[in-house]
Amino acid sequence: MLSHSVLLAALSVLLLACPAGFCGEGDPFPPAVPETQGLDAEALSSLAATVEGLFREGDITGAELLVVKNRRTVLHRAVGWKDVEDKVPLEPGTIFNIRSMSKALTGTLAQMLIDEGRIQPSDRVAEHLDFFAQGDAAAIQVEHLLTHRSGLPLTCLTKPLAEYPDLAAIAREAAATGPQFPPGSRFQYSDAGADSLGALIEAVAGAPFGELLQRRIFAPLGMEDAYTAIAADDPRLARTSSNHTGVKGTWRRYWKPGDAPLYPFALGSQSVYCTPVEYARFLALWMDGGEACGERILSEEAVTRGLQPVSPFGAPTGYSGLEVRYGRLWIVYVAKETGRVEAFGHSGSDGTYAIAFPESDLMVLCFTQSRGQETLQTFERAVDALIRRPDPEKARALVSRIPPQELLPFLGLYRAALHGWTVELVPEQSVEFERSASGEVQAFRTAGPMTNERLPRLEQDAVVPALDDLMRQRREAHGSANLPALGAFRLRGTVDIAARQLKGEASDLYDGARRHLVTVLPGKIEQHVVIDGEQVISGGSAQPPAPLQGAAAEQARLGSLPALLGDWCADYREVRVLYRLDVFGEDCWVVRTVPFVGPGSTKYVSVDSGLLLAEDRISLVPGAGQIGVLMTFGDYRDVEGVTVPFRWTSKAAHPLIGTIITQFETVETHLQLDAGAFAIPGAEEDE
Repeated sequence: MLSHSVLLAALSVLLLACPAGFCGEGDPFPPAVPETQGLDAEALSSLAATVEGLFREGDITGAELLVVKNRRTVLHRAVGWKDVEDKVPLEPGTIFNIRSMSKALTGTLAQMLIDEGRIQPSDRVAEHLDFFAQGDAAAIQVEHLLTHRSGLPLTCLTKPLAEYPDLAAIAREAAATGPQFPPGSRFQYSDAGADSLGALIEAVAGAPFGELLQRRIFAPLGMEDAYTAIAADDPRLARTSSNHTGVKGTWRRYWKPGDAPLYPFALGSQSVYCTPVEYARFLALWMDGGEACGERILSEEAVTRGLQPVSPFGAPTGYSGLEVRYGRLWIVYVAKETGRVEAFGHSGSDGTYAIAFPESDLMVLCFTQSRGQETLQTFERAVDALIRRPDPEKARALVSRIPPQELLPFLGLYRAALHGWTVELVPEQSVEFERSASGEVQAFRTAGPMTNERLPRLEQDAVVPALDDLMRQRREAHGSANLPALGAFRLRGTVDIAARQLKGEASDLYDGARRHLVTVLPGKIEQHVVIDGEQVISGGSAQPPAPLQGAAAEQARLGSLPALLGDWCADYREVRVLYRLDVFGEDCWVVRTVPFVGPGSTKYVSVDSGLLLAEDRISLVPGAGQIGVLMTFGDYRDVEGVTVPFRWTSKAAHPLIGTIITQFETVETHLQLDAGAFAIPGAEEDE
């Protein structure tokens, strides 16, 4: 008779080879006590507490967390809201818009066609989509689309998705735009490339892309709650989460079940909806070398191809000892010392995340619908310390709380290099505070692989002017007192967004200090922001009009021309002249401004002219979160006694946003406005 230990071992092997219900009915990953799978229950509770803390602090709207070890569910929790505005609780089994996590599914379909010999990585895309045969796009190969090395930009869309008849039309626009650099020469993340690959797959397979996903991946894996189009009568709508955008504490809904679908058809870059459990089925397929319940769905060679590191991804990670690379529509994590692949997965821009560690048979998924959240590294550090490489000291540090009174000696301003941002925290990075003989903090020093810098505590410069004197000089230089005499006025010009290859019209309409309407790229990727008294509304072709609140609303108000030229002491909670500095070849006063809500900014005022030359700030960017931005102002012109900057240049510390240049050319003053002059199209219906 077999001993109990041998019998249990044999059962484990059978269960791991074919998890109960994996491709059929039942729970694909049955629950298990963590300790029976080699994990600590307390550590998993701490991981759940980390996610719950992100919700409590307003970093996310809510989340569903799933941890699967040895194909057994050892943690499955939901916290927060499925819909923030209607206060609908988020429950396990919610269906999420997984955005760019769809790319791995697109890559899987492509690998299937390669397995079948219907396409080859070296094929020119033009062999399958003839509109790629023109210009520089003719050099793009299937391999380039799979690896984000086609040279195509992030997006080539010039109008709302609903105005495109099909996926081929989007690919046609990508081909007409062409690559920004020689295909194959370097990595550039590209939705346009993934959508072009999706159109190619449609053409070769002779079926709509969404149908191919359903027939070749969703159905064989039993992914019943995965789909790409939302019909009005689809029963799964009741379990689908609303989508939210914003940043910490300023979340607002931009789509809810019952609204018009976000996607008119399935895309190669995004558009899949599913639950965390369903995506775990898909991860398991790749962990099992392309098999599911004894059925060969993908070749082992395809799995090897897909998970081979191809390009540095340039993204930081919270996993110690690993660095992030990009394979063939998979993000892969490789050991820094050996280059060996230890994990793979993907994330989506609305806040979904999944990672698989094949050797330890571990999958961790955390799905939210908080577009603009910045919690990925926090979550990865928690997974690293609590599950991947359990470290009691690191685990305690993740949940430790320092009493506020203990932080008081360290608070204040420290002088750093101009325009420097810290973008990553790593375990090897340290921060040390220096004290004087009397115990006062004088400076802090950062040391490690990223920086090695000493930042002295800022001391008041004895030669700076009095605040009232500088504000008076600045207002006189700009002619701020003459601003009301302009009446209602409009600036017109062009806006150039290089990273998106978009250029079009821009219009700013003002009526006093409290009414302002910005319109950018009408007829293309249209965007409006209106300020009308205390109300701030933003909307456009990408999302319906909706009110902004908190820091986002305050940012819009303070970014308007009257606020930039007006009385800073009235508009900000704190204004302080710090020191004198040469900036952009001009002598400037550095002025720190802290609003009543939201992050502060640093402004640079010319010592000689008193004009505002530049501003450093943390901008709240929908879909991207908090981004460092340097705004410069130039081409000053006199408008009836008001000195107005006609050139605004915004440089964002984010490669997908890049530099945005607005150049105004004309100004109209003393306008007669009708009652609807400050209305955003569609705002009334939305209300």
